[in-house]
Amino acid sequence: MTFAHIRSFLAAAAMVMIAATAHAALRSIENIYEVSPREVRLPVVESGYLSLLPCSGCKAVTLRVTPETLYQINGGEDEPVTLEQMREAMRTAGARQLLLVAYRLEDKIVTRVVLGSN
Repeated sequence: MTFAHIRSFLAAAAMVMIAATAHAALRSIENIYEVSPREVRLPVVESGYLSLLPCSGCKAVTLRVTPETLYQINGGEDEPVTLEQMREAMRTAGARQLLLVAYRLEDKIVTRVVLGSN
């Protein structure tokens, strides 16, 4: 084997190791439900539980919300709103608007609720 072959082999091996390391470093930390606002029940207070139906015929999913949970309207383009403002925006949402509910996989705590724009 010549020096050029060894160098090519080592370069290829290094790229495989880098690719394997990069792949191993990626892991999901959050999941998002995309649902109709009509399929979501917001909590009464900031520390409570949100429930949603991910699909017709599916069992309800319950996730915890905290005072740190962000509520946003207009697709998240505006500043965060209060829980009560989100409740009102959902009440008047159009039939085609979607609601995104993002939560951490490790503890099922909702990080943000985003109502899509009209």
